[in-house]
Amino acid sequence: MTDALVLRDDAPAGVRVLVLNDPARINCLSEAMMLTLKEELEQAGADPTVSVVVLRAAGKNFCSGHDLKEVSTWGQARLQGLFSLCSSVMETARLLPIPVVAAVQGAAHAAGCQLACSCDVVVADETANFCVPGVNIGLFCHTPSVPLLRAVPRKVASKMLFTGTPISVTEALRNGLVSEIAPEGVTVSEAALRIARRIAFAPRELLISGKAGILAQSNLPLGTEAYKAAEGGMCRDMQSSVSTEGIGAFLAKRPPQWKVEQEISQALWLGRSGGIGVIGARPKEDRPSH
Repeated sequence: MTDALVLRDDAPAGVRVLVLNDPARINCLSEAMMLTLKEELEQAGADPTVSVVVLRAAGKNFCSGHDLKEVSTWGQARLQGLFSLCSSVMETARLLPIPVVAAVQGAAHAAGCQLACSCDVVVADETANFCVPGVNIGLFCHTPSVPLLRAVPRKVASKMLFTGTPISVTEALRNGLVSEIAPEGVTVSEAALRIARRIAFAPRELLISGKAGILAQSNLPLGTEAYKAAEGGMCRDMQSSVSTEGIGAFLAKRPPQWKVEQEISQALWLGRSGGIGVIGARPKEDRPSH
């Protein structure tokens, strides 16, 4: 196996798979790991052929957080640089113009939990557990608390932060930290790729518009401000060539022919509901209009 800390794995068209590759150290977020991950995320976001990123990890665990052996003797200035870098990595994932899907197995602890919370979609298997255990070693998880408090209800986050005890994947799903639990017999990587393929069915420019819209309105008041932001997004999308083709295809009862290879587009369109389709099949007449 290569010594690279972040690998690019094989992926279908439109998908970039990044793999945290330090399983011997539970994929800890060392300074070198974070620098590499930030660079890889930025390159994926800037690549016009990539519509969605899947972030997974080698080994039995997702990520254990910072490398305490590495940082325990550092001084104030270097620690400030480390945590600034960490925040930058998390914000790179959160603000990447395209969706980021995390595939979590085993431990997602401390900054590893922070990383999962910073992704748009989190798929996890039955072994996954999420924990911010800093309080147990005299180091409160201040920075991991930032996305955690925005991913789960405050009471749930507070319990996790003040007790340092993990929550199971079932609890994480119930409280909104996890989007989906991998079905029985399906690995978490396979489940994440299924979702990524569905996402990559849509044109990249539409995904960029959608993620920008989510980020813009998610923290606005529910009344006029949030709806005004969303109305602007609807108007822009309605006037785009992507929308023209998509609505035209819907009305003509055919798969949309966006700027991807025709056969791939049709296959993704037919398989979007998770079933198996045949190229050339026609859609159901009673499908919903939105």
